[in-house]
Amino acid sequence: MFAGCKNIISIDLTNFKSENVENMEYMFYKCENLKNINLLSLKTKNVNNMNYMFSRCNKIKNLDLSSFATKKNIKMNYIFENSKNLIYFNFYSYKERNKNAMEYKICFVGESNIGSKSSLILRLVDDRFMEDIKSNVGIDFSTIKFELKNNIKITLQLWDTAGQQRYRILNELNMKDSDCIVIGFYITMNNTFDEVKKYWYPTVKKILKTNLIYLIGNKIDIFNNVGVDLEKAKNFAIENNLRYFETSCKTRQGIDEFLEDLKNEIIKI
Repeated sequence: MFAGCKNIISIDLTNFKSENVENMEYMFYKCENLKNINLLSLKTKNVNNMNYMFSRCNKIKNLDLSSFATKKNIKMNYIFENSKNLIYFNFYSYKERNKNAMEYKICFVGESNIGSKSSLILRLVDDRFMEDIKSNVGIDFSTIKFELKNNIKITLQLWDTAGQQRYRILNELNMKDSDCIVIGFYITMNNTFDEVKKYWYPTVKKILKTNLIYLIGNKIDIFNNVGVDLEKAKNFAIENNLRYFETSCKTRQGIDEFLEDLKNEIIKI
């Protein structure tokens, strides 16, 4: 739509409310001089693709999509690639809580190149497993819906974040409005648990407004190749009041128990 418009400095889409738009891929790609953008009334509920949407918008510092609403899963890979000056990002105002429906944001974090977050979400949402799933770049978004006995409808928004260091500022911004954080590590890779202790847990603890934090050790199916001292992992969870589970996305071990616990705990917030 505006891709490659290098001379545009300001864009105002205040009255843009098309219900039929599905694809926003590359919408502002390479708008290198774009500084100001107003999307506060954006209500495109059918959007499912925002890949590269703000990629290489080098001069944008503040971005507010607080009126954004969608009914679909969104692909957001490379959405902020090389947008080096972005320091504020608000993309979370469509959590509705009323008598009949409640929505909760759950952010999955952890080291990159291990696939634990993406594999776990894929198993939770679609009950599928992919042997060579690619690590996420950017942000992906999926939902799980269920209904309580009192007919209240619950929607869990599962946010799959990239673990690479260059995305950590974006991840921290994304975590701020979460109701729950799930920190993942591979039991076969000790460095992924070391990063939980050094970076992920301290960061989550500082940012998250609630106390609902999960620590998930994945790949329990290859127990003969354990690189993490699982007793230390359990003790770390106990000492820091984290809810701890060991799972296998391949065999489904621990998946149902984790999901059931998540459903029970999230509605207590």
